[in-house]
Amino acid sequence: MKHIARILIITIFLIFNFHKIALSNSNIPKVQDVFTQIIEDENIKYINANNNIIRTEIRESRKNKIKELLQEIHIKNWVGTIENIDTLGDGDVILSITLINSNIILKTWNNILSDLLHGSIIKKKSNLYNQIRVLSHGDEVNFTGHFFFWRLGLCL
Repeated sequence: MKHIARILIITIFLIFNFHKIALSNSNIPKVQDVFTQIIEDENIKYINANNNIIRTEIRESRKNKIKELLQEIHIKNWVGTIENIDTLGDGDVILSITLINSNIILKTWNNILSDLLHGSIIKKKSNLYNQIRVLSHGDEVNFTGHFFFWRLGLCL
């Protein structure tokens, strides 16, 4: 079942497991494919790096390549599967989506304090909340949103 959700702000955390899911989906935007390839290529370099100096340079290279690719931090009609839907004490939602054909997980912040400046947590009374409340782990979604760049370049 395919659902469409709009995610306002997402952050990316990398999962260092490179077993790809073999899915063929012609609906995946080209920019999403390139984004995934950048992350995977840079992570292989990172894992094989001899020291933290090299790892820092690789993170900086990854950040710069992604900024160049995205130009604007807005993404549109990306494809993924629901990894996790959880709620905070007040019922607001935190959401994780795994990009199709990868192990890259895009997430909202998972606590109110971290989210103060970004507004990524999905409010209980929002239209988006009403769209995702019927979704489950593994459901395929198309989503639109934007990244925010963390000052250290570890999250995008």
